[in-house]
Amino acid sequence: MSIQFKNLFALLIVFAFSLSLVSAQDAEASAASLYNDGLALLKEKKFAEGYDFMSKALEKATADEDEKVIKLATKNGAVAAYSAGNAALKAKNYDEAMTFYQNGADMNPEYSSNFIGKGKVLNAKGDKVGAVEAYIAGAKVAKAAGDEKKVTEAKKRSKQAVGKLFAAKKYADAIKAGKFVEEFENMPEVMYYVARCQVEEKDFQGALETAEKSIEAGKATGKIEDKFYVAKGLALEGLGKKSEAISAYKLVKEGDYKEQAEYKIKELGGK
Repeated sequence: MSIQFKNLFALLIVFAFSLSLVSAQDAEASAASLYNDGLALLKEKKFAEGYDFMSKALEKATADEDEKVIKLATKNGAVAAYSAGNAALKAKNYDEAMTFYQNGADMNPEYSSNFIGKGKVLNAKGDKVGAVEAYIAGAKVAKAAGDEKKVTEAKKRSKQAVGKLFAAKKYADAIKAGKFVEEFENMPEVMYYVARCQVEEKDFQGALETAEKSIEAGKATGKIEDKFYVAKGLALEGLGKKSEAISAYKLVKEGDYKEQAEYKIKELGGK
């Protein structure tokens, strides 16, 4: 055997040994080391890669019953998934974004942002009913966690979605979305939209009940908007209760709704 061949053979053995050693080290990576690697990636804003390491760390920690790493990887893994989902959503990679948000929600069901993220994807895809359902799921999680900022965000996004459905004359969808909101809270603005949609769908009794809810919710927040009384008047008018409808319209105080109410009062023979 030539010297060159012997040297080459020796190098190949060393190389093969080094590969085996690296593989063994990878296989023996502790939950803590996987978590630390993931954390380093998150600090570099490499959220997708960071999530992968957090997921591996959580899997390893669960197998090893390492409660400390389980807690840390669960928390930061969900945050990583949310950030990765946001990046994918911004790039309009909706399926990828949804996968990250769903994985994050599964990893930490007590972290509301991923539920809201799912809603943002559905909204971007035009499924506003599904979006509201996801937003409200996030609101419930946020409320349980005492995160009022996220509760407010989820409510705001829900209100906007229902309002857009009403404006687009998608009345049945707006009513359905509004029911998800009502399960969480009687938001006066949303109840108004639902009442108006019920009027359009000829469900006047339902519209009256919902309009009353918007007024009661308005009282609770210290702000009853004129349009809530307009919705009530329209519902009563649809039920044939003209005098009661006139009384409701007379509670409207100013602006465009005042003009609409005055027109309705005259139309119904009131003064």
